[in-house]
Amino acid sequence: MKVYLLNPPAVEGVKMVREGRCMQRVGAWTAPWPPITLTSAAAALRREGFDVRVSDCAIEGMGESALATALERERPDLVVINTATASIDSDLRTADLVKEAAPASFAVATGIHVSVLPDESLEATRNLDAVIRGETESALVELAGRLREGTGPEGMKGLSARRGEDIRHGPDRPFIEDLDEIPFPAWDLIDLRNYLLPFTDRPFLMVTSGKGCPGRCSFCPAKPFYGSRLRLRDPARVAEEIAWDRSEFGVKDFLFWTESFTAKRDFVLALCEEMGRTCPGVRWVCNSRVDAVDPELLREMKRAGCWMVGYGVES
Repeated sequence: MKVYLLNPPAVEGVKMVREGRCMQRVGAWTAPWPPITLTSAAAALRREGFDVRVSDCAIEGMGESALATALERERPDLVVINTATASIDSDLRTADLVKEAAPASFAVATGIHVSVLPDESLEATRNLDAVIRGETESALVELAGRLREGTGPEGMKGLSARRGEDIRHGPDRPFIEDLDEIPFPAWDLIDLRNYLLPFTDRPFLMVTSGKGCPGRCSFCPAKPFYGSRLRLRDPARVAEEIAWDRSEFGVKDFLFWTESFTAKRDFVLALCEEMGRTCPGVRWVCNSRVDAVDPELLREMKRAGCWMVGYGVES
């Protein structure tokens, strides 16, 4: 069974980052981000024996015509469309292109926008078969398994699906408790030369150290997608992933993809210690809040390779 995961083509030439809460023009960070959501889901699917392909269309310069050609050639059974609020109309119309090029495929959308507004999203086009509400990896593996077995998606947790003229919502899906169960992202499915740090032009990758955030910021859309409880990975597993990325792909620069990297001080100190042992010499960036750091913590972060912290100063 073939699964095709994609970030849709550029909207009027504007390249978008579609990563959970970060739904922005590429120019906002002056560089495209490697698609960690899609490659993590791809790795989980591949572990279960699915034939997987990933296309970051806007970054690869793949327009609608090229995407249609790829879909006609691949004939995927399941197409996963990653979405963002700023490009939602165009993103959802990708389902029309999917059905025209590969009529037998099942089209499902993922992302924060469709998670919060599943009815509105499914009503936007009849060619969208379903919406995953919340985290992508475990829900997508179950959906693909159901389609492979021929049991259908109805009643599945975390899924809103079309049935005839109706839209049926399965129960909410629990958040993934053990994040270390998710395999390392399948970075081999994309061209890493497309993802370079600003100014230095060094290739970089993203690493998830945890998901969820206890903050109650009114402007942040992360809660429905990742929850309000911080779930952290094993520091040794995170360091192991970084060491693997460096060995497998030759990458030495990393961006920690976590709502608030320094939210739990003991975790950061343990991770810095593990990185010093397992992957010395790497360089990395994280985000934080100004009330969640102290001089000792910052010294340990610097010693482990941190060279920049992005602070959220909104209040």
